[in-house]
Amino acid sequence: MDYRNEVNTTINLGKHIEAEWLKDYSSLETRKTYERILKDFFDFICAYYPDATCWEDVTGHMIVDYKNFITEACGRDGNEMAPNSIAKNLAVVSSYLEFLVRKEHIKANPVKSVQKPKREVVRPTKALTKEQVEELLASVKSDISGPLHLALIATLWLTGMRKAEVLKLKRKDYYKENSDVIIQYKGKGGKFRRKLVHHRLEKIIDDYLDWMKSKDREHDKEDWLFQPSRNNHSSKDLAKQINPRTLNRIIDKYSKKIGLGFKISPHSARATFISILLDEEIPIADVAREVAHSSISTTQIYDKRRKTIKKSLVKKLPF
Repeated sequence: MDYRNEVNTTINLGKHIEAEWLKDYSSLETRKTYERILKDFFDFICAYYPDATCWEDVTGHMIVDYKNFITEACGRDGNEMAPNSIAKNLAVVSSYLEFLVRKEHIKANPVKSVQKPKREVVRPTKALTKEQVEELLASVKSDISGPLHLALIATLWLTGMRKAEVLKLKRKDYYKENSDVIIQYKGKGGKFRRKLVHHRLEKIIDDYLDWMKSKDREHDKEDWLFQPSRNNHSSKDLAKQINPRTLNRIIDKYSKKIGLGFKISPHSARATFISILLDEEIPIADVAREVAHSSISTTQIYDKRRKTIKKSLVKKLPF
């Protein structure tokens, strides 16, 4: 049997098998990413080991070759793939092969015999100071798309939410509860979470909603909260989700406008949110809960206080 045919059968004809493996991952983005990694692994086996005829033919030696291949050929900008990315790819392949072991399609998972790369310490995304955030917000003027741009930027920087979480908000997810305004969103791992909205953000979003009404584009509860202000292809097709690349361009536009001097992204907003809370002496465990980090060690990446001489614990010594 040709291995490529078996792979295609696994992907196309045996979707119930792959669906069973993927169902443990509630996030659609995670499922898409894992499926892509797995298909790339299939393609590698097909290209370099055409004589493999069944899953039992996949050996630890092949996994090592796969690891070396993605290390050298699959990095960004001609560089080697980062250790974290290599480890992630191997983890996905291992998860699928472990699934095949449980289904008794193979006897052992060959990835277990392969040494994993050490995960590197992640450099935190560049965070802004409070003054830079104020300057960024003030730079958004009420031009043709101003209210939308300001609402997007303010939501990112004043909630610490991830880009995908913000873009997937529906109108019904922004609501009042007694005297508070709440944002409900689907977070990482498919869990629904709620955030208290800062009074300044409340005004900015309400102004945006009023602006939409003035354009005869009042929201229904199931509409996307943030919608494009224009569409180059059709002036009628505006009731849709904003493209993530568009959000990147919006942030890039205003960062250049204030002469920031370094590149920022939606994740810079999350890094800023965390850094500012830590600077305000909020306990790190509370900050981790606020941004839905599963581990405090992730939050500690953004803790710049450890590098600040002025706040050195040496000053606490009773001598």
